[in-house]
Amino acid sequence: MRNTLVLQLLALVLAACTMEDRELTLVVSTEEPAPSIAETIRSFLGERGFSISVDVRTDPAKIVAAIRDRKIDLAIVEEPELPAPGVVTLAPLYPSILHMLYNDAEKPGDLAELIRGAKIYAGPMEGAAHRLLMQLSADFGVSPDQFQMLDNPWAVTPDVYFIFGGLLSADSIRQLAGYRLFSFADVEDISGLSVADGIVLKHHHLKPFLLPKSVYYTLSNDPIVTLSIRSVLIAHEDFNSEFALDIASLLFNKAREIALNYPLVTRELNVDINASELMFPLHADTKRYLDRDKPGFIERYADVL
Repeated sequence: MRNTLVLQLLALVLAACTMEDRELTLVVSTEEPAPSIAETIRSFLGERGFSISVDVRTDPAKIVAAIRDRKIDLAIVEEPELPAPGVVTLAPLYPSILHMLYNDAEKPGDLAELIRGAKIYAGPMEGAAHRLLMQLSADFGVSPDQFQMLDNPWAVTPDVYFIFGGLLSADSIRQLAGYRLFSFADVEDISGLSVADGIVLKHHHLKPFLLPKSVYYTLSNDPIVTLSIRSVLIAHEDFNSEFALDIASLLFNKAREIALNYPLVTRELNVDINASELMFPLHADTKRYLDRDKPGFIERYADVL
């Protein structure tokens, strides 16, 4: 009886330790779909015994620094222009799309005309859209004193929205009545010859992105060529090996279900990813999961040997 009680107490202690070990912090930005996808991931990981606390922050550079310094466990961020030492990708998640919208009364011919003299809302001041706008304004010869950045789009009505995020919801489209989408290309030059392709040559963390005509029929009569940034789930390179393998296998296996929340997930979260394109290298155990079915050295070179 005494031994049985001791074993039961030991089992409870071990279970508590295991649960405590599986308590992780996940930090995300304020822009959708990151918060919604974080909740989906938290639900799935809860089924694997993880307890995930989700925190929302606005500055991606500080989020990456917190991962680097091991102050948080996981984060969903848009890829920056440069990698950070010690930070790795557990899984690529989805493309975050740049939406550039201008007042329908204006007809800008290029990006310089779009932003010069405009009141612009570009999301949080520390966010990816704000940083990119500063970079592109320099590229196109428009100094910061030639436009006004807005802290929020409610106190003053923006002339231009310059925001990264997911596909616009029906409510967002209705609220943007009177705006039109700006495109980096005309219909005839959307296949590799657009301004977007030139921007990507200078800012290699970006990709050209095509919004077909039918996506936002009230905001544009034509296809829109814009930009996207890959959003990724990151951790420190020394993140627990067992957890990394568990999380990677879950996310890749659940990609279709996560895509129910945001359809573009399957563009990035798939086993055919090109790891060389990632700004943060793959975690060793994510790579081990993706390579699990590939033949080993002996199998590949059996004939030669």
